Formats: sequence, C-alpha cells, structure tokens
Amino acid sequence: MDLTFWLVQGLGLGVILCTVLSFWQKEKWKMMLCFATTNAFMIAIYILSGSLLGGLLVAGALIRTIVYFIYNKSNKRPEPIVMIMFEIYYVVISIILWNNVFDLLMLINLVVVTYTSWQKDVRVLRFGYIFSSLLLIPYDILLGAYTTAVSEVIMLGSVIFSLIKYARVTKSSEDVAQRYFTANRHFWGSHVEKYQDFDMIISNTVDRTPFYNFGILKNHDKIYDTILEIKEKCKEEKVKEVAYVPFDANDYDKRASDAHMLQMFFPVVFNDVWMKLIDGFNLNNTKCKIQDVVYKEVDESCIDQIIDVYLRGYHAKTDVTKLTENEKLQVENLKHLNLTDVVDGFKVTAYLAYYNENPVSLVVMLSNDVEAFITKVSTVPIFRRKHIASSLMQYGISKQRLKGIQEIILCTDKYSSNEKFYAFNSFVEFGQAFALDVTDVSKYKDFIDNNTL
Repeated sequence: MDLTFWLVQGLGLGVILCTVLSFWQKEKWKMMLCFATTNAFMIAIYILSGSLLGGLLVAGALIRTIVYFIYNKSNKRPEPIVMIMFEIYYVVISIILWNNVFDLLMLINLVVVTYTSWQKDVRVLRFGYIFSSLLLIPYDILLGAYTTAVSEVIMLGSVIFSLIKYARVTKSSEDVAQRYFTANRHFWGSHVEKYQDFDMIISNTVDRTPFYNFGILKNHDKIYDTILEIKEKCKEEKVKEVAYVPFDANDYDKRASDAHMLQMFFPVVFNDVWMKLIDGFNLNNTKCKIQDVVYKEVDESCIDQIIDVYLRGYHAKTDVTKLTENEKLQVENLKHLNLTDVVDGFKVTAYLAYYNENPVSLVVMLSNDVEAFITKVSTVPIFRRKHIASSLMQYGISKQRLKGIQEIILCTDKYSSNEKFYAFNSFVEFGQAFALDVTDVSKYKDFIDNNTL
C-alpha cells in the first residue's frame, strides 16, 4: 500500500470527525458548515483515489453547500433556479467525464441531496441522507476510500436514529393541542381527559377562561352527539360550554369543511392558529435595539420576578390589589412553579430578559426530548417594540436546541398582530382551530333534522 492510500484514509478520518460534529447541530446553517468542510475533504479523497469526476462533482456540491449556507444564514431558501442549475451541472459534468456505471452512484446521490437539502422539512433532508449513504458506501469502497465509507455508515446510523427519535413529532393540530395542554399540567394546571369522541381540557383550578377549558372534537362522524357530550362535561366542570374544532386550513378535507360549517351555527369564542418554527431557522428579529439587555434561564428563586413581568406584560397590571379572581388564581399557581424537574416527560423552563437588573420580558417553554412549546411571551409595555421579546425567544430556542429539541411550536390568535410577528420571525402555520360556544345547539339541530338554515 502506497502513501496515497494512507493519505486517503487519513483524510477520511477528517470526514468522520465532521460527520460526527454535524450531528450536534440543530440550526441548518451550522449543519451546512459541517457538510461544506466534509465536501472539501472528499474532493481531495476522490481525486487522490483516481476519480476526477467524483472530485468535480463534490466540488459542485461544495459550492452548492456554500450558496445554501449563505441563504440559510439569512433565514431564506434558495430560489428554485439555483437548485436546478446545480442539478444541471452534475448531469453535464457526468456526461463529459463519464467513466463507468459506478459513476451513477455519485451522480444520483448529488441530485437527490441537492433537492432534499433545498427543502424546509428536516425529515425530507434525513431521508435524502439515508439514500445518499446507501449509494456512497459502495462507491467509497470501490475507490478504496474505506474510512470515508465508515463515515457514511456512521451517518446512516445517526439519521435512522434521528428519524426514530423524532417520529412522534406530528403536524396534526389536534394531537399537538392535546400534547400542549398535557405539557401545561405542571405549569398552568391543565389536564387532559380522553374520551372516545373528544378530549376534555380542564384548567379551572387555575384558569377558568375558555382558553384553557374546552372539549377537543375528534369524531367527525357524529358531530352533534359529540357536541352534546362536550356540553355535559363542561357543565360538570362549571365552565363555559366550548367545543374546540382543529383543522388544517391548507387541506380542503372533511375536518376543514366541518369546522367552517359549525362556525355558521355557533359563535366563535376565539380562533387559534398553531405555528412552528421552520426547521433549522432562527428568528429574524433577534438583535435587541437596546444595549446591555441580559438574558437568563431562571429557577424558582426568580418566581417573584416572573410574576411581576407576567402581570405587567401579559395583563397590563401593576397593582396586585386590582387583580380579578381569575388572575389571582394564576398568580397563586405561578408561586408554586417547578422549574427544576422533568415531570411526566415535560420540563418547564422560564427565561427572563433584564435591563439594569430589572426584569422586562418573559418567555416560558414546555419541552420534552423532541419538541418545545413557547408560551406566555410578554414584555412590560415601556420596553415593547425593541426586539427584546424576539431576542429572548431566540436565546431560549438556542438553549433548547442544545438539548436536542427539533420542533419549536406555539399557539396564538389568528389574524392578530402576534401572528404577524411570529410569521415575520419564520414561524409557519400548520393548523387552526375554532373554539365555538355550543351553549345553544337549537339552530344546528334544526339544520340537521329539518335542513333549516
């Protein structure tokens, strides 16, 4: 074995190192930085192994990764023409320098990865890398780049593990709502009671408003009967009779149709929109306009500060003697927050922003090992529109990503200024829900029984 062989194996060790480092990255631009370094190693490996075509193809992949990196650093996806031009390059250079049928392995790999890495969905990206590894393992072995092949085996195992780990992350607003309120159990006193046709969300010991007390409609085959069941359960719990009807506004299916039909017969108490941060993206407005603002993850010793910011920022209350009975219940609940332990699979984490040691903004996150729900985002009025809340959210998101969190999810009012704020900051809608006042069912019953509008 000559020096070239050992040089190729040594460069392959560098590929293994970059591959392992990429596993720790939760932001897409950092992943691409690792992949760019990997590509630089592989250009040398393939040329030294006698495959000029392989080296030139990976050189194109390196340029593609750098271009994608620049776009993703700015929270943008490259225009389709950018992706198409790279695909054309791979095909043309392969035709010019075609050597044997094994060159197809590298060509197909790059065509697939260029497309999947252009997507916003990290799951699509992972499937692309599974396909890529299955093609590159035999290609590297045939070239004698054995350590590089080992790196592909490591990549394959890691991606399969990630797919299994994040398999339970769902985009269904019905399932997400149920998990969100389950996560709220030790933060907001919410609990979920599961029935055959609906899930009942009850938080009346802490918050008696309809925002935290309703039945989530699950059975769309017997809507009227399910609504009656929800009404009875609401009466038992002594809360407003509200049915929560989730749907995906982008899918014109039975659920969406049913939601809009029910809206015709029942008043809308509120219209939720469920949003998630685009995979691998950061918030756009993360640079605070005021210098010397400090961000911290806080523990139970800061409960009084959490309550202070919550009352001033969320309820616009500065005088605790003027709180409503419902607000007093909320404050009493916050006094007993557990910000230390993982309970029932979820951890409550509070983040505060300080100016001159004064707490001015609050963000709370409820997380398991794969997703985090953002809630109670609030800033004291005088500090609003200074990008403090968005920079504090980004601070919390970065902390959560270090713990392996992939999905960042929140719920806010549809058509509100908050929705616009989150949309600007790279959150996208994946579901809506009408919360309907079902106290009076007479009009809906007439429609069902007599087709009366």
